[in-house]
Amino acid sequence: MSTDQIANLCAEYEKNVTVFEPVERALDYYAHDLCRCCGSCVMLGRQSSRCPGRISPNQVLLGPQGFGPARNIVGYTGGDLACCPDFYIQLTNRIKSKTSKIHVLFETNGYGLTTDNERILELPAKMISLDFQLEVLSLFIPGWVEENQLVSIAHLLAGIDPLIPFTLLAFFPEYHLRDVRPPTVTEMISTYHSVKDAGIINLRIGNIGVFASTDQDLKLLERETGIINCDID
Repeated sequence: MSTDQIANLCAEYEKNVTVFEPVERALDYYAHDLCRCCGSCVMLGRQSSRCPGRISPNQVLLGPQGFGPARNIVGYTGGDLACCPDFYIQLTNRIKSKTSKIHVLFETNGYGLTTDNERILELPAKMISLDFQLEVLSLFIPGWVEENQLVSIAHLLAGIDPLIPFTLLAFFPEYHLRDVRPPTVTEMISTYHSVKDAGIINLRIGNIGVFASTDQDLKLLERETGIINCDID
């Protein structure tokens, strides 16, 4: 698609936005304190007992990924897009010219196909110094990226700003890594506490269904971390 075609889609999307966020809340991290995305208020006509109560049912829509509010954010995702900076600069300018309140979220691992790991470790501080809103997502991949590495990342971020939102993601086997198992609920709980101890204040866990597939797992996760999975009750 051309930059104009994508920008036109963003302009159409803006007409259906139900929650307008300031730029300080444009990150994915903050979407989760608005709605559990369970759809109870829409499907059953009543809110879940665990609903944050921050938005009304008429702000909850059914989208390609399920129920939730339509926020004024569009995202570039799907691998590292920083290898084509000129295209995304042009696209962002076109989106901004055709919308009035849309924020753009750019997902990258920082490499851009050209950068070494030493530079990656410098990027969070650089992004903050340039007034970007930054959030970090890191995968727990058994045998590859485990608790000690994730704690090191947490120390790096906490040393820059302990308020940087951090999401601890559970890996799920796909493509060339199908022979790598997902983490266990106890591994995720232990890493969660270690990352907290490293100084991270805004911490959440993602891909909960990958490692907590039973009621027993979910109850353990909630008891040990206070994290509640999306549900209808």
